[in-house]
Amino acid sequence: MSNLEFSRDVIKQAAKAEKDTEPDAYYTAYDSAKAKHILTRLHRINTTALVALASRLRNGISCTIPALVPDDLGHLNVEAVLGQTGGQNCNIDVQFQDGTVWLARIDRVHLVWDKTTPAQRTKVIEQLADILLALEKHPFRSTGSMFPSDGSSKICGFAQAQLFDTPNAPLGPFNTLESSLRAMLAQQMRLIANGELSSLAVDNYLSHCWRMDMIPEVLSLDNDAGFFLKHFDDKGDHVLVYEDFNITIIIDWEFASAEPKALAFSSPCMLWPVGDFYDGSNRLSPEEMELAAAFEHRGRNDMAYLVRNGRKMQRYLFFNGGGVSQEQEEFEAMFQGLRAAWAGGECQPGSYQTWKAEALEKYAGDEQLVHLLRRRDTR
Repeated sequence: MSNLEFSRDVIKQAAKAEKDTEPDAYYTAYDSAKAKHILTRLHRINTTALVALASRLRNGISCTIPALVPDDLGHLNVEAVLGQTGGQNCNIDVQFQDGTVWLARIDRVHLVWDKTTPAQRTKVIEQLADILLALEKHPFRSTGSMFPSDGSSKICGFAQAQLFDTPNAPLGPFNTLESSLRAMLAQQMRLIANGELSSLAVDNYLSHCWRMDMIPEVLSLDNDAGFFLKHFDDKGDHVLVYEDFNITIIIDWEFASAEPKALAFSSPCMLWPVGDFYDGSNRLSPEEMELAAAFEHRGRNDMAYLVRNGRKMQRYLFFNGGGVSQEQEEFEAMFQGLRAAWAGGECQPGSYQTWKAEALEKYAGDEQLVHLLRRRDTR
């Protein structure tokens, strides 16, 4: 059973569970489909080759893999493997004669973006363009995360952990982008000021002051275009395909949210040059440029523009639901990249240390910053 088949099996059984209105039926269906998926993966393992490899790596000490030894009825011990299975891999005990136990890690994921061919990537990107255009047809009037209600879904508060004021009080929903930005920034600044987010506290606080000042420019990108469904973790393993690379389903929507158009239709992070992004570079990858071109081929230059200029909103809202940078070098590179994205063109911002000195002077009257500096200086 492929990941695709696993997901389709789950969906089919979960749909039946919902129809039958059994409270625990979804999880029963999920566990059943997962067990079938894992069992299929186990049957594909060349146990003899795996045992030989493990023994050779330990200088000839013999070993066995109990979970892969069929019982009297020819069944494998899938329960033992399920107990050591995560979202991406299942782990199987390899027991050596001297009592040492190793783990053999078997991947559960088949689509690996970095290993696809250019033709396969193009096929996926073309389909992604169509999917995004389909999502554009369904705007929302408020921003927040989706929550099932009365057989449908409605926009509620943000589901991301960092966007909760208390365990029971998420931020949102918000009817305007401005109100959501001000609330999110203010909440993050409170968390930094009171010590709940302590990594590079002064630097991160100042960066949020800068973001607060930039709200008018951020709003100029939006023009009250509404809000659109945005996947929260679009790094690639959310897309499932057949062997011919036709997309069949996009999964893991639990933290999705309705976001401004400039963010919702920027490139998914599966297409980013991630190393460059963390180094502060705003260079687009060839795959991002290909996505922009796919929109242009469909007569949607406006959507192509959002992709090509997506770093502004991507960097501005990168902290959203994801906390703050913890290493000085990474923080400075990311923040300089944010400033450069909004500077536009070939303009490069001045040095970070110069900016920080000016920011400390500019925001000297901010009470939370004053308390933050006092706490830092008394340590």
